[in-house]
Amino acid sequence: MGDSSNYWKDVFSRRLSRRGFLRAGALGGASLAWMYALGCQPGQPRSEPSPGAKREPKPGGILRIGRVQDPPHLDPTLSTSPEAAVIHGHTYSRLIRPDSGPGRRFGSTKFVSDLAEVWELADEITYVFYLRKGVKFHDKPPVNGRELTAEDVKYTFERLLDKTTDSPNAKLYSLLDKIELPDRYTVKMRIKEPYAPFLHYLSHHNSSWIIPREAVEKFGSLKQTVIGTGPFILDSWERNVRAVFKRNPDYFLRGLPFLDGFEFIYVPDHSARMAAFQSGELDIGSPLLSEIKSVKSAIPGVRIDKELPSLQASLILQAQKPPYTSKRVRQAVKYALDLQALIDAVYSGEAIWGSPVPPAFDSWSLPQGEIKQLWRPDVYLAKQLLAESGLADGFKATLYTTPAYGQAYVDMAEIIARQLRAINVDVSLQSKEYAAHLAALKAGTFEMFVGPKTISTDIDEYLFAGYHTKGARNWPRGSEPALDVLLEKQRKSFKEEERVKIVRDIQRMLASLAFDIPMPAPYSFTAVPPYLNDYQGSADAGTPALMYVWRDK
Repeated sequence: MGDSSNYWKDVFSRRLSRRGFLRAGALGGASLAWMYALGCQPGQPRSEPSPGAKREPKPGGILRIGRVQDPPHLDPTLSTSPEAAVIHGHTYSRLIRPDSGPGRRFGSTKFVSDLAEVWELADEITYVFYLRKGVKFHDKPPVNGRELTAEDVKYTFERLLDKTTDSPNAKLYSLLDKIELPDRYTVKMRIKEPYAPFLHYLSHHNSSWIIPREAVEKFGSLKQTVIGTGPFILDSWERNVRAVFKRNPDYFLRGLPFLDGFEFIYVPDHSARMAAFQSGELDIGSPLLSEIKSVKSAIPGVRIDKELPSLQASLILQAQKPPYTSKRVRQAVKYALDLQALIDAVYSGEAIWGSPVPPAFDSWSLPQGEIKQLWRPDVYLAKQLLAESGLADGFKATLYTTPAYGQAYVDMAEIIARQLRAINVDVSLQSKEYAAHLAALKAGTFEMFVGPKTISTDIDEYLFAGYHTKGARNWPRGSEPALDVLLEKQRKSFKEEERVKIVRDIQRMLASLAFDIPMPAPYSFTAVPPYLNDYQGSADAGTPALMYVWRDK
């Protein structure tokens, strides 16, 4: 690729025409937000079979997919739910999106076009998006299949940033300064300062979905309805039972999707979901390591995909509540935990040690050896730190999780409680329903929580959003000025070597501050039966993965 800093200067030393920018091509690379800002990738004008495919896709058929929990609501501007993002990814569209689909690398962070056919940098703080013409909203009242225009893009982000909307995602777009519409199909966005992850947030799986004004005006919000431009249309939603989707006949990528539709069937119990998959009632399975042998026996020819996801889980400590206001107490909790014991007991060894930057971001995360040293167990040191804090006799604590994230986190909470009791922390366990859990995170009304934090295709959301004093997802509510300086610095660094160094220093500082303790990063397994073709998972929660899938039976 050459010297990225020289390329950056070259980009801004000349104005690129639309044709010239397309010739420049995409420079986006694996997990590098600074590369995103240097180029774009035109989208596919029509569906393409996966590389090496020998058969033409067959249209038709329905898929049935088991999900643990349905989302609290469906309004994309107001949502932080991964379950909502999965629905939004198949029903709405974004300006741009992470590349996904058959033949793409799991977790690819290259951008491709979605609603914006192409885009360019007019200068270092101005982005211009040229929309596809003829894109139609779903044919549902009050929108009734009208064409999407630049006005819809402007309305979407203005609603998100409006203080009366009270969007939990507004902070992600705090640097967005002005939106101008030169014509019906052009959107010009100006930001307040150069910002490496800006394009990432325009493709974010929460809140970046483009919505129609008249639907909000009619219903007051979009919590109970979906009217987007995506490949599928939400046909019905029965809370805690199922969500039914049908093919969008007017989708702007010709020939897609192949399926007539799909259903999300909500089955909280993992064993029940796997039994339904093995009996053929569900079409995609998520087996545990211990279940793979039986899955292969029950479904000849099944494909098992193994991935290390970019999902990161943590034991989050509420840093504004005593005794967790004390750094020593937080460190004592850290040293009391034996993360290898968690890996062995919960994941049968099929996981690696976590870090504030997930291990899937291999060039950005610290080496496993250093991670194990920073987060090593040391019960003697933990007790010493408590004694220095005036808590030699320990204290009482409440730890909660939610079954919505699966049995693994319930098991993890029980083991953590036992490990903390070894340093005289008397832990009571609680379980919260999903909606109550999201409310507790937003309000900070908890002591300790164990579960997944977020899923993202850019490190900035794990770091700035998760740990900056003003971060949108700073669930621990920790605050450290020196940390804020580093978090702000990495956002403005467009050189890979420089940004990697800053990011690694941030991880070391977080290990000392111990606002949260990263949990093991487990491998995930997806079972795909032989009659399903071109299914490809992605680290992006909003991936419209099912639009490429076709079935043989």
